[in-house]
Amino acid sequence: MDSSLSTFQRFDIPKISIKENIWNAANSAALEHDVPFSIVGVDSIFKSLGLDVGIRLITTDSLMWNTEHRLVSDLINPRMKAVIPYSILEKKAVELTYDIPISRVIKSMGTILIISLMLSVLLIVCLIWQISTIRQLLKLDNVRNSFVHTMIHELKRPISTLKICISSLGNPRLIVDEENRNDIIDDCRMAVNNLSDYFSRLRDITFNEASQIPLNIENCDLHGMVDSIIEKTSIPSAKKVEIVNDIPSDFKIVGDRLHLSQIISNLVENAVKYSGDTVRIIIGCKTFEDDISIIVKDNGNGISDGDLNKIFTKFYRSSDAMQSGMPGVGLGLAYVKLLTEAHSGQVSVISHQGKGSTFIIKLPQK
Repeated sequence: MDSSLSTFQRFDIPKISIKENIWNAANSAALEHDVPFSIVGVDSIFKSLGLDVGIRLITTDSLMWNTEHRLVSDLINPRMKAVIPYSILEKKAVELTYDIPISRVIKSMGTILIISLMLSVLLIVCLIWQISTIRQLLKLDNVRNSFVHTMIHELKRPISTLKICISSLGNPRLIVDEENRNDIIDDCRMAVNNLSDYFSRLRDITFNEASQIPLNIENCDLHGMVDSIIEKTSIPSAKKVEIVNDIPSDFKIVGDRLHLSQIISNLVENAVKYSGDTVRIIIGCKTFEDDISIIVKDNGNGISDGDLNKIFTKFYRSSDAMQSGMPGVGLGLAYVKLLTEAHSGQVSVISHQGKGSTFIIKLPQK
């Protein structure tokens, strides 16, 4: 055998079928023997491309026939590692390590990230909307229950009065006396009027616009109206209530008698309801050139600053009203505002918690 042949060329290879990778392994071993691999040239190529690649020669534990790629999972500093065998029979390989810039990762995943972000935002919005809907349904259910309870409570009084009066009219001994008979008839009339007022209030509160409420405008005796309201006001036995009619005698105001009476009655009832054991209510008025202001002032519990801007909203009840346990659905002051606006007027309130409230109903007279 010729001595000029390389060490690897002197092996006698039998002429049998040999896999291609065996020949490649033999050729790479011969090439490494004749021209040893150097990382200097490869490093210069990467640097000319602007790539900072770590290169080192390693010896593998076993024969490597193919290049292996490994992604080092690191969210902050992801890296790609490649192990390339260059002399398989001698288990020699070159290891390339490349730090992947995070900006390049984000850029390559930009579309997926945007779609994921949009889906996440949509999911959050749907979740918030669903929670809000559930809360609104629960609130409506509470309002419905409270409304039914209050309606039953309001209707019970006049109906009970009517039942008592009808039973009394059926007793011959009670109706013999003309005075008793007239008192019973007056009580019946008052109970029927209360029922009529209550159903009128329910009808009016269903209107979306104040302009839809029908008005019967006439000259009204405001002083006499307030006297009638004071007489009809239900006062709890455990409370000491003083209601002062500070309206001048024979004072006239232009408006719907029934609705003006309901406005003042609501404010008086609220003053009685939301107060301590003792309360003083003053009903007065002020005259200006083109309008008249009806003023209802009390020294009750007052209204907190956080509730002042919301008390005229339908179904809104202040925190104090909720804690007091008083029946109600938050329609009283909303009804007052609706009827005032039906007269093209304005309602305002001045209140300090613990010091009472002053409601001002300003009504144009032209």
